Amino acid sequence: MQAVIEAGNGPISFKGKLYYTVESLPTQAEIDAAYDDTTTVVGAVETLTDRFPANLDADGGLKVHLQNADDIAGGGGGVGLTDAELRAAPVDVEAGIPALVDGGIPVTLLNPEDIASGGGGGGGLTDTELRAAPVPVSGFPAVQPVSDNGGSLTVDGPLTDAQLRNSAVPVSISNFPATQPVSEADGANLALGATTDAEATGNGSSIGVLKRLRTLAGNIITLLGAGLPGALGGSGGVKVDVLSGAGGASMGAEVTALALASRSTGFNTSDITNTGYRGIILHFAFTAGTFSGSATNWMIEEKNPVDGTYSTLASTNTPANNTAFRGKIVVYPGIVEVAASASARSVSTPLPRTFRITLTNLGSQTMTTGASYTLIP
Repeated sequence: MQAVIEAGNGPISFKGKLYYTVESLPTQAEIDAAYDDTTTVVGAVETLTDRFPANLDADGGLKVHLQNADDIAGGGGGVGLTDAELRAAPVDVEAGIPALVDGGIPVTLLNPEDIASGGGGGGGLTDTELRAAPVPVSGFPAVQPVSDNGGSLTVDGPLTDAQLRNSAVPVSISNFPATQPVSEADGANLALGATTDAEATGNGSSIGVLKRLRTLAGNIITLLGAGLPGALGGSGGVKVDVLSGAGGASMGAEVTALALASRSTGFNTSDITNTGYRGIILHFAFTAGTFSGSATNWMIEEKNPVDGTYSTLASTNTPANNTAFRGKIVVYPGIVEVAASASARSVSTPLPRTFRITLTNLGSQTMTTGASYTLIP
């Protein structure tokens, strides 16, 4: 590229010089060369400008990008700073180190009590801190001598048999008498005594105590003998006497079945439960009445537990007209039976579990009558 300089009024400035005449102006070749140099310089400046950041940082400085920031700290794949980069001259290491004492460096403990007792803010050294492996100890005997210093040793806690002795301890009975004295708790000696000793009621000789035991045993036998029957029953058992029965009727007690009064209809009690009695006596009375041949009588009826019906166990006959009399009916196993009449009837049979007492009056006759009964064990 070429530049053309034309002559005019006044001097001409070119590359810092003033030219006053056309003849003194640089040649065209010098002008072209100078122009080429200027273009090169401008291009170089533009290249440098592209490599600066567009803006400064907040503090007015150039922003810098670290390609390998971890190398500055010595991490990553970097190598950190060299010795020459760290210091300008060698550092004297030996300065300030005290002289050795017994081959070691003397150390001043700031808190010596922490080392000895683990107190303060420290904790002492652990077993692992003291040694890397167990330290063997030799020359220590298995059995250690113990001295009582002329006194006695105190042992805590009771000792077992194995701790007291290694083997059984023999006991000699040469000084142990074969016969040992025995005394009563209150201190009175229990001597053998003689056969003439009186019976003892408290402390006494052996003979006196034995005499007392004999008397007491005799009294017991007497009491038992008086309370037992003279002989056993037929089956070899002890004979017993039933003093009373259950059901509210003791032996010999009279129970009113029907109070004595004038009546013209029949009557029967409710069911009576036998709770262990063997028989019954039914007493009755007629003080007046006109029967005209109609069936009027007292009877004991047993109840059939299967269908609940009643049947005659024992019954009297109809009394005579206007006749005042008394009679009874007896039911008991083993007695002599008596045929029925107007005033009596006896039947040899046990009294059933459930029964009732009945007065028949088929003709609706007027009569004055009543009855009571006694259960027999």
